[in-house]
Amino acid sequence: AVVTFENNEAQGNTYFGYYAFDSSTLKATRNISFENGYSGFGCDDETTAVFDNNNAYQNIESGFASFGSCQMTVRYNESFENGLHGFSAQEQSQGIFEHNFAYVNTDSGFIAFDDAVMTAQDNQSYNNGLQGFGAQDQSELYIENNSIYDNGAAGVRLSGTTIGSIYNNYISGNSLSGIIITDEAFVLIEENEIYDNLEAIMAFFEFASGEVYNNTCSGNNLGIEIYDSADPFIDDNACQ
Repeated sequence: AVVTFENNEAQGNTYFGYYAFDSSTLKATRNISFENGYSGFGCDDETTAVFDNNNAYQNIESGFASFGSCQMTVRYNESFENGLHGFSAQEQSQGIFEHNFAYVNTDSGFIAFDDAVMTAQDNQSYNNGLQGFGAQDQSELYIENNSIYDNGAAGVRLSGTTIGSIYNNYISGNSLSGIIITDEAFVLIEENEIYDNLEAIMAFFEFASGEVYNNTCSGNNLGIEIYDSADPFIDDNACQ
């Protein structure tokens, strides 16, 4: 089944405002979803979901959430003041996130869990309670050309055994380090602008590793910090 929602409002539902499951296809454009018991927009199972130009706010959990093996495309949406995350990908789902805004969410702006794969380009994530972008468990996170600023913890945080790339992002004014990599995560960090974060430019902990090239950074309280048994390769950055 293909279900299309346009110009609707969903408020105060026990679970989701808009939700796709089984093998359905959901297309939602210019809708509002708020004050729902779980998330504003979601998909599960082997569904395909396309969310364009929607607003999700003040939901108990996330504004937008994917589960199962859902394939989700999320473009030009705003997700704010939600009880957990602005945008989340969980289980084995895969999400493409472009030109979205995540702000003033209690936890993360964007986050991947479990075995999910999140690809994010040209988004803004700011003033969230914890990190602007996060990945944990065995998930994958690929972010490019995003603005990540003024979040309550790190700009970007990877943990668990995640892998990812952080390329050509603007990361500024976050309350911890611009980037934190911990546990056994591996990441390529390249050509980012990292400014005025309250702790380090980036910090590697535990057994984290990665490659760090051609980043520009200034105004952070600490440089590139390596702790524990972390072992990144770092070359040709312009940081002061």
